[in-house]
Amino acid sequence: MFLSAHVARNSSENVPDKNISKGILQSVGKFWKNHEHEDFQVNIEGECFKCHSFILASCSEFFESLFRSNMKEKLEMKVDLQNIPLNIFQLILKALYTGCKLLNVDNVLEVWSAAHQLQIHFLIKPVKILFLKTYLKKL
Repeated sequence: MFLSAHVARNSSENVPDKNISKGILQSVGKFWKNHEHEDFQVNIEGECFKCHSFILASCSEFFESLFRSNMKEKLEMKVDLQNIPLNIFQLILKALYTGCKLLNVDNVLEVWSAAHQLQIHFLIKPVKILFLKTYLKKL
């Protein structure tokens, strides 16, 4: 039984069902909205954000590496982030938990910088595209 579940999980024939994906995202969003089962704290500019380590690690190589280490931040289950504006981190969290769009021409550079710092690769490409469209027009 374990073997068949493992094989099914790694099958290239599996295509995500949009309804299931949407349902999972909505369920995750409820945990965030209701502040349930939060197990990690991110501090930025004196503000504290309670988060889920699973969400952070699954979306960000920075957090994935942090949680695999024996660093102080993992042991204490909190981190102080520098060089990411508070409002940008709030937008990124909202996007990770709800799938909402976060980009506009006013925040593209700050989101790009934060996505690189946190190593959120699925955010980097759309940010790069918007950046190029926006700023190449000005040249």
